[in-house]
Amino acid sequence: MGLGTALKNFYMSVEDRYYGFMEFMETKVHIPLERFFVAPIESRGIPSFPIFMLLLLAIFGGAYWFMFAAQPSGNLRIRVMGGEEASLEGATVEIYADDVLLATNVTGVDGYVEFAGLAPEKTLTIKITKDGYEVVERRLRVADDNSLTVTMTSAEAPEGGVLEIPEEEEEWTAAPDEETLNAKLVVLARDAKDNSVLISGTATVYDADTGVELTTIAIAGGTGVAEGLEADTGVYVNIQADGYVPYDGSSSPITLVSGSNTLPPAFLTKAGAGTSSGTSITVKDAASGLPLGGATMQIFVPGGSSMITTALTDSSGSVSIELASGSYYARATKAGYFTGFSSPFIAGESVYVQLTIATPDTSTGLT
Repeated sequence: MGLGTALKNFYMSVEDRYYGFMEFMETKVHIPLERFFVAPIESRGIPSFPIFMLLLLAIFGGAYWFMFAAQPSGNLRIRVMGGEEASLEGATVEIYADDVLLATNVTGVDGYVEFAGLAPEKTLTIKITKDGYEVVERRLRVADDNSLTVTMTSAEAPEGGVLEIPEEEEEWTAAPDEETLNAKLVVLARDAKDNSVLISGTATVYDADTGVELTTIAIAGGTGVAEGLEADTGVYVNIQADGYVPYDGSSSPITLVSGSNTLPPAFLTKAGAGTSSGTSITVKDAASGLPLGGATMQIFVPGGSSMITTALTDSSGSVSIELASGSYYARATKAGYFTGFSSPFIAGESVYVQLTIATPDTSTGLT
């Protein structure tokens, strides 16, 4: 049996199967292929099997073209240039789509690199790197064929110099309560005569530059502690204690450091300790100007609440009191008169206090 006979028999066998398939579709599946496809064609004397095969081939061919051949394949050719229009060899070119690396290649001696099969419907990111050059990035949509030229900028140091990379400044903000206000000041108060500690008093801390009061603390057992002060600040301390001449520390400021600071002991002199000449105080009647004998005179330190000393005026209305150097004021009382006060004075000065008689007219409203 020759080849022609074999092919004819094969064709007839396939054709028989074709007609059997058409009959099956007509009778079993109830798709009238035989009635609407086979019969109309063969009634004109044309075999339907070859036409069916051609249609089948066209369907499969179209599907293949749609799924594969119809998809365009994007090609991309990139040239990387350095300075002075020179091609740059050895630059790494990476292609990304949605942060996913699709392809990578390195430029040749001519500075070119090529990519094929890139999906044209996506926006691609092209990243080019090379040591000594700044990184370059480009974004584009690839068509069937694309070409791109990129020039890289040198990141090397200028001739004769050093490439300076600016350091990122560190932001630092001091929290006042924790970082800045971290100095403590210990104040010591002593009696100038016997070096004994002062039982009680107050110490006021001042800014040495501005004179502004920073804080006031209590002194107990000869010691007071001021906390929450700012380091690197110059300060001085004034101290007051009942029965003592006020201590002025403005001539002995110190600069605080972080942590604990201790002032040298402040020595306070008792008022009336005889360190100055006698202070003469005279009490007079405010209306007549006549001296008032038998008036009670009390001496205080400004800002203090405890009396330093007391005395009675003689028949001339005067009294002489020994006071330590410092500032004072006097309080005078006498039966039938309103209490009178002197202006502040310095030990050794002559002081006058006027008392106003308490008459029905001048005492109206007093209880």
